[in-house]
This record gives sequence, structure tokens and C-alpha cells, in this order.
Amino acid sequence: MRPIRLQLTAFGPFASKETIDFSALGSNPLFLINGPTGAGKTTILDAICFALYGKTTGNEREGAQMRCDMAAPEFLTQVELEFELAGKTYRICRIPEQERLKRSGNGYTVQKPEAQLFRIEQDGTEHLLVAAKVSEATVEIEQLTGLNVEQFRQVMVLPQGQFRQLLMADSKDREKIFSQLFQTQVYRRLEESLKWQKKQVADQVQALNQQQVGILRGVEMESKEQLYQEIPILKAQLEEALLQKEHAQKISLMARDEHENAKLVATDHNLLARLEQEKQQWEQKAHQVEQQKSLLTRAELAQQLLPAHNALVTRNKEWQEAQQNMAQVERNQSLVLQNFEQAELAKQQLPELEKKKELLFIQLQQQEALLPQLKVFHQLEQQLGLASQAKEKALNQANQAQIKLEQQEAQHKQTQEQAEQLQEKLGQQLVVQQQLTQLAQRIKVYEQLQAAQDEQSQASKRLQQQEAKGRQLNHAFQQAQIISKTNQLNWHQGQAALLARELLPDQPCPVCGSLSHPVPAQAEHQLPTQAELEQIQTNEQQAQEKLSEARELYAAQKQWVSELNHRVEQLTLELGEHAQTPLQTLKQEQQGLLKQQQELQQAETQLQILKKRLQQSQVIAEEFKQAADKTWQFQQGQQAEWASLQGRYEQAKTALGQVDCSLKSIEQRLVQNKTESEQLEHQLHQIRENHQHCGQALFAVKAEAKALMAQTQLAEEHANQASQLFELQLKSSPFKDKESFIEALLNAEECQKLKQSVEQYQDAGLQLTAKITQLKEKLEHTQKPDLVFLEQRVTESAGRAQANENAWQQCHARYTQLHQTQSQLKAIDQSNLKLEQEYALVGTLSDVANGQTGNKISLQRFVLSVLLDDVLIAASQRLQLMSKGRYQLLRKEDRTKGNKASGLELEVEDAYTSKVRPVATLSGGESFMAALSMALGVSDVVQAYAGGIRLETLFIDEGFGSLDQESLDLAIRTLVDLQSSGRMIGVISHVAEMKEQLTTRIDIDKKSTGSSVKLIRP
Repeated sequence: MRPIRLQLTAFGPFASKETIDFSALGSNPLFLINGPTGAGKTTILDAICFALYGKTTGNEREGAQMRCDMAAPEFLTQVELEFELAGKTYRICRIPEQERLKRSGNGYTVQKPEAQLFRIEQDGTEHLLVAAKVSEATVEIEQLTGLNVEQFRQVMVLPQGQFRQLLMADSKDREKIFSQLFQTQVYRRLEESLKWQKKQVADQVQALNQQQVGILRGVEMESKEQLYQEIPILKAQLEEALLQKEHAQKISLMARDEHENAKLVATDHNLLARLEQEKQQWEQKAHQVEQQKSLLTRAELAQQLLPAHNALVTRNKEWQEAQQNMAQVERNQSLVLQNFEQAELAKQQLPELEKKKELLFIQLQQQEALLPQLKVFHQLEQQLGLASQAKEKALNQANQAQIKLEQQEAQHKQTQEQAEQLQEKLGQQLVVQQQLTQLAQRIKVYEQLQAAQDEQSQASKRLQQQEAKGRQLNHAFQQAQIISKTNQLNWHQGQAALLARELLPDQPCPVCGSLSHPVPAQAEHQLPTQAELEQIQTNEQQAQEKLSEARELYAAQKQWVSELNHRVEQLTLELGEHAQTPLQTLKQEQQGLLKQQQELQQAETQLQILKKRLQQSQVIAEEFKQAADKTWQFQQGQQAEWASLQGRYEQAKTALGQVDCSLKSIEQRLVQNKTESEQLEHQLHQIRENHQHCGQALFAVKAEAKALMAQTQLAEEHANQASQLFELQLKSSPFKDKESFIEALLNAEECQKLKQSVEQYQDAGLQLTAKITQLKEKLEHTQKPDLVFLEQRVTESAGRAQANENAWQQCHARYTQLHQTQSQLKAIDQSNLKLEQEYALVGTLSDVANGQTGNKISLQRFVLSVLLDDVLIAASQRLQLMSKGRYQLLRKEDRTKGNKASGLELEVEDAYTSKVRPVATLSGGESFMAALSMALGVSDVVQAYAGGIRLETLFIDEGFGSLDQESLDLAIRTLVDLQSSGRMIGVISHVAEMKEQLTTRIDIDKKSTGSSVKLIRP
């Protein structure tokens, strides 16, 4: 990193704006920062460090404390640094927290800290990297330089009183610095990777061992040898239990077959008894069936009279309809007769209407003959009117031309005044633009604050949900533990009960060897199977895993909520007094400023338009004057034409005499008479047609009445004939009257139901008789069996078969369990063998890389120790020169006591005493020379490695006063040699010899009104 330009405003002792152009000092300058005490020499280093990281070199003063007390209120404290890094140019500007004047109104407000970072392209354009966030700018600088503020102070800026920090740092601190400088994090990642792989293998081995112990405990075995001895014994017991089970199953099957056959015989006996009972019920329904037969016979006789009855109903209905039609025709005849009489009265008015029509025809002929003369007169009248209008229009145009000329002169004067007003208004454009920029930044921060607050609310809700879910999962895990422990206890207790079942009198107990068994164990609970135990353990493990996962999610969510709270606080502090202002108010203010800016832009455009108008107004006035002259000439011509038309009009009016000269009224009367004539013609035609139509209608209705009269008489005769025929057939039938006949009538559906009911009754009797005869023949030589006795035999044989089945199942389950356990143990042994081979390789590599063997030096520290050796070689060359061959720096290779990190400690070899001692024993001047040599050595080695950080600049604050004259000359010679290798060296010192030897200087002049900067070059 190489500074190019530094600008300080109201910073430290600098009251106004001061600029230091480092590029003016030369390409690789060695320069002195000179000035009296308190002038601001160290402030320059503070400004560079503050611009990059927001902190001063000594870390004793905050940025808010760096404002100059002598600065004017309108100056805002800020630092701007332009620097070059890896061939690219950057510019950063920082503003610390401070009080400033309010932009509107009186008083002060708090200016929140800001930082902006730009990358400057080769063509001079700037690309914004960080807009305003202080923390984001610091992170970006750390990524660009590869150093944090502490490392920057130790390797690029040696602050006053802190030369010994890099020199006196322990192994842990020096490891952090060198790992950043030389980018050796890859070795640290390799250490962590090997350590993680070692842990993974070890965890897998431990898990397999625990799994093996758990499997043996699950089958109640203490060792694999015991398991292998138990399997052959169980196999023999399983074969014996299988034989007993098959024998018991055969006996049970025979008893079940005998019982099933007996059930079939008993079913036939029961069926015979039920059928005989149903036949008795069938015989009881005989009387009801006879009644149904009688109803069916009467219905069939009534069907024979039904055609005559239907014919009677039809003839009566036709007679009624004929009577209704005759009544309707009589009503129509009366109405038609009335219409005919009205048409006769209208026909009598026809002669009078014919006369009126002839009079209208004569008036139409007279009006049509007068119409051409009136049109000629009307045309003359129109021409005269148009000429009068043209005359008046020409006069008005002449007057208007004069008025426009006067208005144009007034408008020219008004345009000049508007242009002057707009020019004054445009002076506010720059102020509005600045306010818009600040307000846009404030709105952006406010929106970020709202988004952060929304996310904070949602994250808090999720945190509460995860907390509640964690409590549920914890409860579920505790329940799963209780269930697992309970079932394991039941299983262990049940094993004793299983052994007790196998005990035989006078046979030794397999557990204690006793021949007497006074109180055999019994299972209090149902014995769980091995599969159930494994499932319960799996449930417990899954519940524990879910609980662990929930706890991790809760911790991560809690951390996220904390970060959001911190972010909200930062954004609130950044907004300051505007944090409580609603966003809508800010946007309304922004809209107001945008509208004001738009008005100013429109005003600028309008100003240009007004200037053009002012240039054209003189030309337009001249054109108006010429137009006025032409208009007066045209008006005189229109006056002569009007006089000629006036004479012709008077002649035409005299020729018409007393006739109405209004063409419009004549045309209206002509149209009115034509319309009236057409209406009379239409009325005559309608009267004639209506009279003819009414006569025809009267004739038709009379004919229709006559025909309907004959039809009605015929329908009455047919109805009487049908009535006589029905009465004759009714007398010859078994029905005494018409009501009896109607009561006996049944429809086809009812008759069909009666027939089906009778037939079903007869069929049911035949079927019952046949079934009873068949069952009696089948059961002739059998007796009803004793099913209760047979069921007891089946139950007893099934119980003995089930007992043998249970015994076989228990033996088989135990044998399968032990056999599966044997397979699982063999698989675990094979996995353990592979893991042991893997651990032999990965574990050794991890121990070596993480410093768990030998001298306890990790891989990264070993690499850094090699790099430190290179640094010490370069540093010792300069230290020997400055100490006149007395001192050189060495790396301490002895291991540090205890667990403290080692391998990067420093020692100094004293050639005068031939002893090696700690660097802390050096005096102040000797420490300065050693620290300076160390810093220069780091710079050499860092730049010697490809991909390392380029340390192109070094600032040294004081320390030279502790050197004697000869050591000072040697130190200056070292700095000159370093300058020739392409580095910028800045020295702060009060030593007079330094001022004499370093002619390139930055002199700082201290005044009561504030310090100022001046560059001095030879």
C-alpha cells in the first residue's frame, strides 16, 4: 500500500483543509515529517490509519475526539486518502461522529460516522465500492490490504512508544500476524482437516465399540465367547420343540374336523324344524288368499263393462266442448257487428275529405310556382349579409392588428422580467441537489432499518417457536428414555420368568444350581421382543438427535437475533434524530425536493426559451405592423363590393311587391301542405279498407255460428245413445248400480299384484313340502350330536398345540436373535479392522500436523518458523549494521514450558558477551534498532514471496532520539538503502541531524489559529 494524496479537514490541530500530495515527494521518497511538539506530526499517521480503519495509530483517541477545537462551525471534520494497492488506485473518505450546524434552522445536530470507498479507474472514473457504512468500509480495506488495524500498526506504521510490540509479541500473536502476511492459512486448514478426520475415525471406533457392547447387552451376553457357546445348545432345543409342535398340531386338526362335521348334521336338524314351522304358518294364510281370488274375479267382470263406460264419458265431453264453442262464437258475432256499424259511419265522411284534398292541391301548385323567385331574392339577401360581415371583419382585423402590435411590445417587456426572475431562481439548484443526495442516503438507511426491524420481529417469533419446539422435543426425549428404561427392565425381569418355565422337579436350576424351586419367577408384564427393544432404542436415539438439532437451531437463531439487534442499534444511531421521523414524511420531503428540482430544471429550459423569444419579438412586431397596413387596404375593397350588392337587393325586393319575401316561411308552408295532403290520402284509404274488412268479418262469423249449431246438436244425440248402451249392459252384469261397478274396477298393476301374490303362495307351499321330504330322508338314520362336548375337545387340543407353538416360537426367536447378533458382531469386527488401519495413517498425520509429537510445533507454526528465520536473517543484517556488529536476532528453538504455544519466540545474540538472551533485555535505543530492523526484514521477506502482501510503505514515529550519533548515521544509511529498493519511508523526529540529512520534508507550521502543511524538496 502506497499513499498518493491525504486531505485533512478540521482534523487534530489542522483547523481548515490541508492537503498532502505524497506523489509530489518523488517515486520512492525518504522524507522527514518535521515540526514542533503539538504541531500535528503524529496526526498525519493518525489520519492515514483513521482513513483506512477508523482508528488512530496509538488507539488512545477515538475518531470523535479528533475534531479541531479551532475549526470554524461550517467545516466538517473528515479525512480523505487516495492510495495505490496492487496496481489499482483507491480513494476512501471517513467522517467521524461530531456535532455540526443544522442545515435548516439554528443550533447543532449530531453527525453520524460515515465512510465511502471508491476504486479509481485508469480513465479517471470512480466506481463506488462502499456507499456510507463504516463497518463495511473497514471490512473491505482489511480484505484489500490483508491486514487488520493491529497488524497495520505493527508492520507498516511504528507509532510513538509502540516500537517494541512486534519485537516483543509472543508466538501466538506473531503467528496471527505472519499468517496474514504470508497467507499460510492453508496449512492451518490442513491441520484442522486432519484433526477433524482423526476425530471422525475415533468417534466411529468408539461408536462401533459401544454398539457391540449394546448388542451383547441386548441379548444378555457378557462376551462373544458366551454367545458362540449358547447357539449350538439352542439349535438342539429348537429341533425338539419343532417335533412336539407338529404332533400337537395334528391332534388339534383331527378334533377340529370332527367338530365341523358334527356342526353340519346339527344344522340340518335345525333346518328341518324351522321348515315344519314355516309350513304351519303357510297353512294359516289360506283364508286371506281366497279373498284375494274373489277380488280378482270381480275386477275381471268389471273390465268387460269398461269400454261402454269410457264411450259414455267421451261423448259427454264432446257435447260440453261443442256448447262452449257455440257460446264463444255468439260473443264474437256481437263484437264484429258493432265494428261494422262504426265503419258505416266513417264511410259517410268521405265526400267532405275529398273536397279538402282538392283545395290543398291548388295551394301546393301556387307555392311551387313562387318558390324560384324567392330563392333568387334570398341569394341576394345572403350575399348582402356576407358582404356586410366581410366589411365588419376587415375593420375588426385592422383594429386587432394594431392591438396585437401593442400586446407584442408589452409581452417583450414581460419576457425580459421573467428571464431575470428565472436567473435568480436557478441559484438555488446546487443547494437542492445537495439536500436531495443527503435525503436519499437517509431514506436508504431508514429502509434498511425497517427491513432489519421486520426481520428482527420475524426472527424473534421464530426463536420463540423454536424454544417451544425445543421444550416439546425435550419432553418427548424424556418420555422416550422412560419407555426405553421401562422396557429394558421388563425384558431383564422377563428373562428370569422364561428360565423359570423350563424348571423341572429335582432338576438343577441353570442359574443357581438348586434342586428345589420354591418360588419360580413370573413375568409381571408382557415380555418385549428384541425387535421391539431395538425399535424403542431407535426411537430414543431419534428423539435425542431431534433435540440436539433443535438446540443447535435455537443457538443459531439466538445468535442471528442478537446480530439483528446490533444491526438495528447501528442503523438507529446512524439515523440519529431522524430515526423517529416516519418514512412517509421523508419520502414526502424527497418528493418535494424532487418537484423543486424538476421546477428548477423546467425553469432553466424556460429561460432558454425566453431568451429565444426576446430575439424573435422584434421581428414579430415588424410583421404585425405590415399585416395591419395590408388589413386596412383590404377593408376599403370590401366597402365597394357591399355598395354594389345593396343596389341589386333593393331592385329584387321591389319586383316581389307585397308577397312575403321569407323563403324559409314559404318552404315551411309548402312542406306542411304536402304532409297534410298525404295524411288525408292515407285517411281515405284506411276508411275504405276498414269498411270492406268489417263486412267480410261479419259474413264469416255468421257462417261459423251456423256450422257450430249443427255440430252441437249432433254431439248431444251421440251422448244420449252412449248413455242408453251403458245402462243396458249394466243391467245384464252382476253389479247392482254404477257405483258398485266403479268400486270393483282395478287397474292393471293392482290386478298383476293380486295374481303374483296368489301364485307365490301356491309356489311356497310346493317348495316347503319338497324340502321337508328331502331332509327327512337325509336324517332318517342320524341323531343330533353333542356340540358342547366336541367344542371342549377342540379347545383342549388347540391349547396344547398353542403351548407347543409358543415354546417353539420362544426358542426360535432366541436362536434367531443370537444368530443375528453373531452376524452383527462379525460385521462390526470387520469395520473396526478397517478403521484401525485408517486411524494408523490419519491419526499419525494429525498428531504431527497439530504439534502433538516431538517439540509440539504445528505444521503452520513450522512453516512460519522457516519464514521467520528468513525475516531474522534480513533483520539481523540491518541490526548488525546499526549496532556495529554487536547484535543479531535469533529464533528460540527450545520448547516453552507448559502448554503455551512455542516455536516463534525471539532472542538476541550479543557478540560482546557471546551469550543469547531475551529481546526484552534490550535498552530503549537497542529495542528501537531491533524493531526497525524487524519491520524492514518483514517487508523484504513478504515481498520476496509470490502472492504475499506488498509492504511498500513504512512510517516511523520518533525513537531516533534514543540513538547516539554513530547509531543514528547507521540507521539513516539503512533507511536510504531501503528507499533504493523501491519503498516509501516516512520518519517523524525532533533530532536536528535528521533534518540536516533528510532534505525532503513535510514541514508543519504551528499557529494559534491551527497548523498548516508545507512540502519541502531539494
